[in-house]
Amino acid sequence: MFSRQADPLRQLSERLGQASFAQVLQLPGVSGAVRVSIQPHEAGVPASVATVAKKLSGTCALQVVYDKYDSNAKPYNYTFEIPVTRFQAVISAFRRNKFDGLDDEPNLPLTGADIWLVERGAGTFRHDVVLSPQSAGGNHREIVLAIQQHLAEATRRLNI
Repeated sequence: MFSRQADPLRQLSERLGQASFAQVLQLPGVSGAVRVSIQPHEAGVPASVATVAKKLSGTCALQVVYDKYDSNAKPYNYTFEIPVTRFQAVISAFRRNKFDGLDDEPNLPLTGADIWLVERGAGTFRHDVVLSPQSAGGNHREIVLAIQQHLAEATRRLNI
């Protein structure tokens, strides 16, 4: 499901010069990907987009891009090679918690909480869920915990 709540977070990746999630999935050799776009609620903490792509070659790269408040500056951009087992652990947690059938978190807080857009895809299949790590419960909470445990680099905060 691609909800309207996801649109501002999807535009964040465009603003940071990132390929759309659909484009990432179509890159040569990519067999699957997960993207986490984070809009923090605290001043001085930049928004971020983290994309991990699994290659057919059996490698995984995690790219994390942080926004900058100076419109003339380039975003901070970091790339990490990660073990494919970490990607697989996240995908396994997504399956256990029925990510592909989840709707956005109900009753998302309007203020005072970070908002995440979590996307998963392979080939032409894509699904996304909007949630808040501070208020998520049930399967949504398990998705947050899987990302925090296995893709910790994706959720690190920068203070600028």
